[in-house]
Amino acid sequence: MLRLPIGLQGFSEIRTGGYAYFDKTPFIAELESRGTYYFLSRPRRFGKSFFVDTLDCAFSCRRELLSGLFLDRPDSGWDWKRSCPVLRLYFAGGTIASRADLDARLLALVPLLSQAKGEKLVILVDEYDKPILDNLERPETAADIRDSLRDFYGAIKPLYAFLRFILDRSLAPLILGLLLSGALWAVPPLPPAWNPSNSSFRAFYGAEGLDWKWSRIRSGPYDIAIHELGLEPGGTAPDRAAASDRGTPRGTAFVVHGYLEHAGTQVPLVRTLLGDGWRVVAIDLPGHGLSSGARADIADFSEYGAALLAVEDSQAWPKPWRAVGHSTGCAAILSAEAQRPGSFEAIFFQAPLIRSWAWEPSVLGYTLFSWLIGELPGRSGASSRDRDFNRRTSLDPLFIRIVPFHWVGALIRFQDEVAAMGSFSTPLTLMQGTGDTVVDAPHNVPLLEKLFPNHSTVMIPGAWHSILWDIHAEAAWAVFRAWSAASLTSLPNP
Repeated sequence: MLRLPIGLQGFSEIRTGGYAYFDKTPFIAELESRGTYYFLSRPRRFGKSFFVDTLDCAFSCRRELLSGLFLDRPDSGWDWKRSCPVLRLYFAGGTIASRADLDARLLALVPLLSQAKGEKLVILVDEYDKPILDNLERPETAADIRDSLRDFYGAIKPLYAFLRFILDRSLAPLILGLLLSGALWAVPPLPPAWNPSNSSFRAFYGAEGLDWKWSRIRSGPYDIAIHELGLEPGGTAPDRAAASDRGTPRGTAFVVHGYLEHAGTQVPLVRTLLGDGWRVVAIDLPGHGLSSGARADIADFSEYGAALLAVEDSQAWPKPWRAVGHSTGCAAILSAEAQRPGSFEAIFFQAPLIRSWAWEPSVLGYTLFSWLIGELPGRSGASSRDRDFNRRTSLDPLFIRIVPFHWVGALIRFQDEVAAMGSFSTPLTLMQGTGDTVVDAPHNVPLLEKLFPNHSTVMIPGAWHSILWDIHAEAAWAVFRAWSAASLTSLPNP
């Protein structure tokens, strides 16, 4: 009978010592085929170090240890002729008491790097955050160690062409912010004159056939980008028909994007609104898109609402008004509605942000580490399972890839602002996916239903955060199209 591998972390020992092993190598094949850079965070005793050791054996092509497992099968696609040099960084052994100790360990890796002769390198980092966590009671030492690690990962950045696979694993995902100026989050360069006046810009966001004008207005310390979108008679056949039948606009639909995004990401949604006769005004929130401000940061969420109010006041937009928001865009609309109730005849929320997913750990992490961390990584691929959407996002020069830790503090303070709000009479249609791991839907949905007694809630089974841009999004699009086409009298009633 096979023995249970209690307390063992070595893949070789388990495979050769007569121990039971549950085959996790299909995950290795999937990870290798889908990308290069990964971060793994799980609680203690979840087998993280063991999985790192399994990765080492797989990339080193130690086939004898993987005999009979998925990777050994011809249909796995694993190339057993391609053995790669594997660089293991194990920070869990012993205590690193100073930056000098850490620098000595990192310098010892230089001879190992020289062994990568013509084959791409695999880097596996185990408990990269332990040197920082060991020194939390000595903030200056922890900051020095953070800077040393940042320098190390920054040195990896130019080696992209020589890397096959990188995995970082730890207990504390918040510490990952120390890597952000380093290897894992490359940002596409911003092309010159990247704005709606550029035909390449409009083509990238699928805006062919749209009349797209943009300008900026002032809102507090920010220059806010306003995007006025219409249909050109010379566009596609459906667009030409909609433009010729449109006549006088039904009113104005204000579109507010989600966090890290911008107005250009909303073009498919804009086309639906235009086809139903709405004049469409999309904005870039402060710190996003073509608006000014520190990227993805905000001092207070009320500034998002103030920006939307400034756009409303910038022209005599045709009435009635409607508002469409996604995630943080919903928070902006909610803040604007609180500052000036009754501006909109109807509101549509997609995956609204009040609290983020894993809220309590996020608040705890902010309390403990706000002095240490300036930025966090955006959760790439966490919003949608649609590969084309994720590919376009990875190439988008305006998409933001970091979350300033200061913004997390603003989100925490936003909870007090929401708690002080009274109820609103505006009809709200709320659409939320049950598979969303970006926002705290079990908290947010009931709260918003209480704030908006005149509501209709639609839960989309299994849908992720970017509901309209997830796989199998037909049901979500049907809900939005019905809302866009509906008259006020057919919208939710108390």
